[in-house]
Parts: sequence; C-alpha cells; structure tokens
Amino acid sequence: MPTPYAEQTWSAAEKELVDLQQNIWDLMAAKDADALRPIFHPEAMFVHMGGYWGTEQELRAIGDEMKHIKGVVQEGRDLPCGCKVCGR
Repeated sequence: MPTPYAEQTWSAAEKELVDLQQNIWDLMAAKDADALRPIFHPEAMFVHMGGYWGTEQELRAIGDEMKHIKGVVQEGRDLPCGCKVCGR
C-alpha cells in the first residue's frame, strides 16, 4: 500500500511541485478559474482524450463547469503530476 502524501519525506523541490499540483487540483475541483489564471502559462496546451486546447479554453471549461473534477488525495512516492512540461 502506498505511503500517504502527508507521511512522506520529500526534497524541497519535490514538495514544492507536489504542493503546487495539489493546489491546482483543489482549485479545479472548486471551479475557481480566476485563481488558476496566474498559475497556468498563457501559452500552455491542455491535452484531453478528444484533443487539446489552450489556456483560455481550459479556464472557460473549468469556470463554466463543462468539466467535472473531483478533489484528489495524493498518494504514492512518485511525484503525482498531472502534466508534462516540454521545452522548445
């Protein structure tokens, strides 16, 4: 059974990423698009099963409740990141 997030030992860099990811999930579950705006890069792309779109479309989908997002409790040792960062 995975060790719960709160009981794990993280490096400072890992903890910062894990806390940011948890904050993003919490804001998405709360449909708080205004609070997400400064977190999401304006040129980010959001990949979904049916395709992909940009930040403004993602924020509209969250704020207009077009997406159903449940709160997430993070477990496991791997960084629970729901995104992939790609450089140019």
